[in-house]
Amino acid sequence: MRNTRNYIFVITLLVGLTAVITKPISAQGQTVIDFEGLSPSGNGVKITDQYKDKGIIFSNATATDSSGVNGFAHSGKNLVESCLAIEHCSSPISMTFTKPQKRIKVWVGFAYPGKYTIYLQGFTGGKINPKLKSTIVVKEPYTLNRSSSSTLSGYQMFAIEVVSDSNNIVRAEVGFLLTSASVSYRPLAIDDVEFQRVE
Repeated sequence: MRNTRNYIFVITLLVGLTAVITKPISAQGQTVIDFEGLSPSGNGVKITDQYKDKGIIFSNATATDSSGVNGFAHSGKNLVESCLAIEHCSSPISMTFTKPQKRIKVWVGFAYPGKYTIYLQGFTGGKINPKLKSTIVVKEPYTLNRSSSSTLSGYQMFAIEVVSDSNNIVRAEVGFLLTSASVSYRPLAIDDVEFQRVE
């Protein structure tokens, strides 16, 4: 009788541990915004609070259709650009979260030659030293080639991310680090914005 109780206890304990171990922690609270539900045309669609119900609000962001550039968007055909059709603009794309996040990942690209420094910063809600984490990438894009079908090809986006120790990123910003001599029209494109809370 005692052995049966011990056996039942051990089985129950193992089932509980298996449930905890196999729970997909990495997928908890993860959200991906791919901008594919939009129908941009002409000057695009200004993105602000269209994804507020998913937990994110954008600033300085315009959705555009990248069908004319083969493989430009990381997924689908839509992406978001900063400074679309605005001269002498190199402002970053800003993202504010309705709940603090632990991890932010963004696919980034730009369609002109040269080596540029791109950053992704996460900010806490505090007023003293609000910058939390920063990822800086020095990147030169692939060469843009015009194919026989008159579409641009040979370009890919790349991912950058910031990860905090807890759910304390309330805002994030992605853009170029430019010297005063290089400030000009430098639009940045992003796609598949991924953010995650861990409960």
